Amino acid sequence: CAAIGRWLAASTRVDVLDLTDATFASDAGAGLLLDGLRAVAEAADEEEEEEEEEDGETEEPGRRVLRELILDGAKLGDAGAVALAGGGSARGGGLPVRCLSLIGCGIGAEGAIALARDLGAVNALNLRDNAIGDDGAKALAARASGKLKTVDVGSNGLGPVGAAAFVGLALGSTLESLSLFGNEEIGGIGELRPVLMGAIDMLRLPSSSEEPCASSMSAAFATLDLGGCGVTLGGLRTLCDCLSETPTLFPKLETLVLGGNPGCQDDEWEDVLERLRAGRVGLDAAWRAADAGENP
Repeated sequence: CAAIGRWLAASTRVDVLDLTDATFASDAGAGLLLDGLRAVAEAADEEEEEEEEEDGETEEPGRRVLRELILDGAKLGDAGAVALAGGGSARGGGLPVRCLSLIGCGIGAEGAIALARDLGAVNALNLRDNAIGDDGAKALAARASGKLKTVDVGSNGLGPVGAAAFVGLALGSTLESLSLFGNEEIGGIGELRPVLMGAIDMLRLPSSSEEPCASSMSAAFATLDLGGCGVTLGGLRTLCDCLSETPTLFPKLETLVLGGNPGCQDDEWEDVLERLRAGRVGLDAAWRAADAGENP
């Protein structure tokens, strides 16, 4: 990591860094990697300032950031995630990365909470196959409003509380895509019901109200993956009825993945699905994410 950090510090033209299955000799390795990433941003800033001085033009300052950092399979653990986040403090300006992929890195709630404290330039975050749980999910959702556009927290031990935190985030942010795939403890979506009902109540407020309009806040949200989340028929009915009866709830929703849930095996599921399709013409209710766009 020290060598990679030095290499990064010497280069201002790196866009994608793929360190899949990398082995970090110590927790400090992730910190050295972060130092290198920040050095890239700082060096690029200085280069841009020099060019502006030569041209006689001045632009708004902005840090150059890495387009994508892939650390899938790197056994960071919580300590490594904390180090990557700069020790869990906001000092240093956060991660100078747009897309951060940390699939299967052994990150739990502590690591997720540290990352949440300052997401820096990150707008796409993939934490699939970790163990952040509801506490990590709540921390990320609480700090991600206006920052994250794409989130994948599939197979992370989330229950309905963690799921509700992220669905609530979609109501009031720039979030475009959310995957909760494989979080089997979400179950009946009991905690999601008050979130959805609250949003619907907000939509019914008079236009003169000072309360923000939920439909305008969730205009970007287009994809929700709830596949394999242990959702019962009652939970699916609650979700689908809310969507079909309130078209202004997630008005731009294009893809809803629901396959692999026990409720989909119930005899009444087809009736629920038909009501959803009738109420949301154009919404693709897919069996799995790979099938999106193939439904009639």
